[in-house]
Amino acid sequence: MKEKGLLSDKQQLRARAEKLTVSVDKRNIAQMSADDVALLLHDLETYQIELEMQNEDLRTAQIELKEMHDEYAGLYDFAPIGYITLSKKGLILQSNLTFTKMLGVFRSKLINKPLSAFINKEDQDILYKNLKRVVDTQGKHSCELRLRTCIDINSSMWVSLDFVSGVTPDNSCDQIRLIIKDISKRKKTEEKLRANEKKYRTLFENMAQGVFYQNADGILVDCNSAAIELFGLTADQFLGKSSSDPDWRVIREDGTVFPAEEHPSMEALRTGKPVKNVIVGLFNPQRKGFVWLIINATPQFKEGEEKPYQVFVTLQDITERKQAEHKLSYQAKHDALTGLINRYEFERRANRLIEDVRVNSSEHALCFMDLDQFKVINDTSGHIAGDELLRQLGRILHQSVRNRDTLVRLGGDEFAVLMEHCNLVQAKRVAQTILKNVNAFQMNWNGRIHRVGISIGLVPVTQQLTADSSELMKQADTACYMAKELGRNRIHVYHHKDAALVQRRGEMQWVSRINQALELDRFLLYAQPIEQLDDSPGIHFELLLRMQDETGAIITPGAFLPAAERYNLIELLDSWVIQRAFKLLSDNKNFLKKVDFISINLSGPSLSNPGFLEFIARQFNLTDISSSKICFEITETIAISNLEVATTFIQKFGELGCRFALDDFGSGLSSFGYLKNLPVDYLKIDGIFVRDIVNDPIDYAMVKSINEIAHVMGKKTIAEFVESTEIKDMLKSIGVDYVQGYRIGKPLLFEEYLLKYKYTR
Repeated sequence: MKEKGLLSDKQQLRARAEKLTVSVDKRNIAQMSADDVALLLHDLETYQIELEMQNEDLRTAQIELKEMHDEYAGLYDFAPIGYITLSKKGLILQSNLTFTKMLGVFRSKLINKPLSAFINKEDQDILYKNLKRVVDTQGKHSCELRLRTCIDINSSMWVSLDFVSGVTPDNSCDQIRLIIKDISKRKKTEEKLRANEKKYRTLFENMAQGVFYQNADGILVDCNSAAIELFGLTADQFLGKSSSDPDWRVIREDGTVFPAEEHPSMEALRTGKPVKNVIVGLFNPQRKGFVWLIINATPQFKEGEEKPYQVFVTLQDITERKQAEHKLSYQAKHDALTGLINRYEFERRANRLIEDVRVNSSEHALCFMDLDQFKVINDTSGHIAGDELLRQLGRILHQSVRNRDTLVRLGGDEFAVLMEHCNLVQAKRVAQTILKNVNAFQMNWNGRIHRVGISIGLVPVTQQLTADSSELMKQADTACYMAKELGRNRIHVYHHKDAALVQRRGEMQWVSRINQALELDRFLLYAQPIEQLDDSPGIHFELLLRMQDETGAIITPGAFLPAAERYNLIELLDSWVIQRAFKLLSDNKNFLKKVDFISINLSGPSLSNPGFLEFIARQFNLTDISSSKICFEITETIAISNLEVATTFIQKFGELGCRFALDDFGSGLSSFGYLKNLPVDYLKIDGIFVRDIVNDPIDYAMVKSINEIAHVMGKKTIAEFVESTEIKDMLKSIGVDYVQGYRIGKPLLFEEYLLKYKYTR
C-alpha cells in the first residue's frame, strides 16, 4: 500500500512538470519576465527535490516489500502443512517445500506434473471427482486419500486435501489451491481403534455369558447372541425393549414376580451404583420354562457427569446348577426308587405335626405299613422285579391317600402315611382303602403274576399318646408288628399293651442272633477293591461286615445293623471289625507294605464314646500298624447329626496320620454347608448319583459339581456303584480320583485278597 501511495505522488509531480513544460512551450521564454522565469525555476527545483524524496521513499518501500515477500515465502515453504496450486486440469503449478518433503522429491520435479501421478491408483478416482466438483462449482471440497512417496515405492501416506477454487472476474475457475495435511498418525490410530473395536466385538459376541447395554431410559441398545438365547428372543424382538416389556417375565427365587422398577439394571441406573449377584428366574419362550440367572449391573458415566448414561449388564446362566440344587433338595427329601417322601423328610414333618398337637391340641394319625411276602418276589424274580413292584405299588398307595396326606417310603418294603388333621375314624377309612387297593394289585413280570399283602399299624397322633417322633415310630412299628402277628394283611390300631409283646418276639430276636454270632465268631470281614483312576501304583480296599447264620448263609449288614444300632450293640460290632482288621493286617506285613489305605466304617455311637476312641489308639499301639494306612469312613448322616463329635475324632486321629472319608456324600440336605468344617481327605460320592450318570445329565452335573468342589477344598473323590466300563470312563473324564463297585471288583473275604498279594511283588 505504501508503494502504491508513492507511485501516486510521483504521477502527480510528473503531471505538474508536464504542465510546466506545456506552459513554457506555449510561451516564449524570451518573452517571459524575470519574475516569471524565477518562479518557473523555483517550481522546477521544488519538483526535483520532491522527485528525489519520492524516489527515496520508493526504494525504501521496495526493500520492505522484498522483506515481506521473503517472510511470506518462508512461511509458505516451511508451513507444517503442504500448499500447492493446480491448473484446472490438475497440473501442479506451485508447491511449498513441505509438500515436496511429503513426497520426497525436489520442487522442480513437481512443477507441471499431474498431481494424480503421486496418488495411489486405488484413490485416483477420488482425486478426479473432487477436481471436477471444484471446477464445476467453484466451491470448497475435501477428501482423504493416499500419496505415493518417492522415498519408498511401496509406502504411502494418508493425507487430507482441502480444495479451494481460484475464480477469475468472469466467475470461471482458472486455478485450484490445495491444502494438504498429513493424517497418517490419525489413520493409524483409527485403524487401531477399529481393530480394538473388532476385537472387543468378537469378545462381546463370543462371551459365554449373556451381556447387554441399556441406555439411561432403560432401553436395550446392544446385546450379544448369548443374551438373546437366554431370553429366547430374536435380536429384533430384544433390542429397543425395556425392562417393563411383557416379554420380560422375571421371578425371584421364591417364585414371586420381580417388579420391573426393581430389576438390577434399573436400580443401577437409578442409584448410580453397581448391583451384584442378583439371582432371578427369566421365562424363556423357546425353552418353554424359566432359566435361572445371576445378574450383575454396572452403571457407566460420561466424564464430568453424575448420572449414568447407560448400564452394562451380565447374565450368568445357572439353570443347571439350580436344577442340580433342586434335585439335591428333592433327593434329600424323596426316595430314589419310588419318588415318595423319604424317612428324613418324614421325620421333619412328623415333628411339625407333633408340635402342632402340643400347641393346638389338634389330632392327626400315622399308618406304618409293611408288605407281606415281598421277599418271595426278590427270591423268585430278582431284585429288578422287586424294585419295579415297589415303584408300581408306590403309585397305588399314592392314589389311595388324601391329597394332604404325606406318603413315605421308609426303606426296604416299609411305607408310612402321615395324615394331617385326621381323627382315628377317618384314618381307619384311609387305611382300609389302602388295604383294599393293595389286595387288588397284581404285577405281571415275565409271565409270572406277583401279588403282595400289607400289614398296617395305625397310631393316633394326640397329646395323650405322642411324646416325640421317635416314640411315634416305635408305636407305629409295634402296631404293624401286631398286625403281622395276628395273621398279616390287616390293620391294627396301636395300644400301649402291644409294645411288650413286640419287644419279646420281634427285635430281640436279632439281638440274640447278633450276640450268638459274636460268641461263636460267625462274623466275617469282606473287602472290596478301590481303584485309582490316574493309574498310580497302590492298593486300596474297603472292609465290609457280614454275618454267617446257622446254616452257613451269608447275611448282609442291612438285615442286622438296624437292630444292633437300636439295642446298643453297634459298638461291639465296630470293636470286632477294628480288632479283626488290625490283627489280619499285622499278620500280613507284605500286604501292608503294598497297600495305600484300608477303609473301615465307623458308627455314630462309637464316634461319640471316648472309651471307643481309646480302644482304637490301643490297637494301633498293640499291632504297630502305621496310622497312615487306615482310612476311617463316616456316613454323611452321622457327620451331620454328630458334627462336633465327628470333628473332634477326625482332628485327634488326623494328627496321628489317619485318613478320613465322608461316605454317601450328597445324600444329605446340606452337604456343602458343613463340608468345609469337616477336615476329611476323601468324599465318597453317593451311588444314587453314579449309577445313572451315563444316561442322566442331572446326575452327571451333580457328580461333576461334587468332584470340582471337593478338589477346590483339597479333597479327593471316590465314586461308588461303578458297575460298567461306561460309568468308569465317564468318571475318569470328569476327573474323579477313585472308583469302587462291581465293575472294579466284587466284595470277597478279606483273607482271599491277603493270600492273593502275599507272594506278589
